[in-house]
Order: sequence, then structure tokens, then C-alpha cells
Amino acid sequence: MTQLLQEAFTLITSQLTPQGQDTLAHLIIDHLEQLPDFLAEELEEQQFEASARQAIQSDNVQHLLKQVAEKYQANHSVISKGP
Repeated sequence: MTQLLQEAFTLITSQLTPQGQDTLAHLIIDHLEQLPDFLAEELEEQQFEASARQAIQSDNVQHLLKQVAEKYQANHSVISKGP
């Protein structure tokens, strides 16, 4: 068991009663066959979020967002002045 996983279990179980710990253990055991799919989905989500963060921080996207904000402000300014 990795140190991080051990710390996670220690943290979780320190907040559970012995009965809650047994319930958690039964849930883990009963759903063990679903764990690989769950972990694969979680990894895919994390990779997507990392890619999205990297993309949104790119100069091109930042430039486009700035243009959209400027256009919105210009349009909003015209609308609020009205006829």
C-alpha cells in the first residue's frame, strides 16, 4: 500500500465509528470488481481537466477571451446608453 493511500484510509477511518469502518470495508469488498472501471474513468477525467486547464491558459485562447470580453463590454455599453 502506498503511503498516500495509507494516509487516506487513516484519515477516513479516524472519522468513522467501528461500525462505519465495517460498513466501508463491506462496500469496498462488494464493489471491488467495479473499481478498475471507476479508476479508469477518474483518470480520464483528470487528464481531460488538465488538458482543458492547459488549453485555457494558452496565449491563443487568452487572446480570444480578451476579444470576447471587449466585444461584450462594447455591446453592453451601447445597450445601456440606449436611445
